[in-house]
Amino acid sequence: APRPSPPTNVGLAANVTATFSENVLGVDPNTFTLKDTPTGNVITAVVSRNGTTNKWILNPTANLTAGTMYLATLTGGPTAIRDAANNPLTTLSWSFTTAA
Repeated sequence: APRPSPPTNVGLAANVTATFSENVLGVDPNTFTLKDTPTGNVITAVVSRNGTTNKWILNPTANLTAGTMYLATLTGGPTAIRDAANNPLTTLSWSFTTAA
């Protein structure tokens, strides 16, 4: 299961991370997303794996907006995030607010 970022006072240049308990497939910018909650806009970001670990990093291409709530989502499914045996992840979302 992912470990969500801190829920409040998140830095404007912070990355969002998700650490899985096992190796997973299908993590990409379409399945690991970040939305600006007030506007509903998807934040453009690069998604990458931290070496050979089970930690994935969503790095927004621009700083986040101060004092804003964001919603991070990991989308599971047979063609989305799944384990090596093709068992789909249950879609999971969490929110956090950036520092003012």
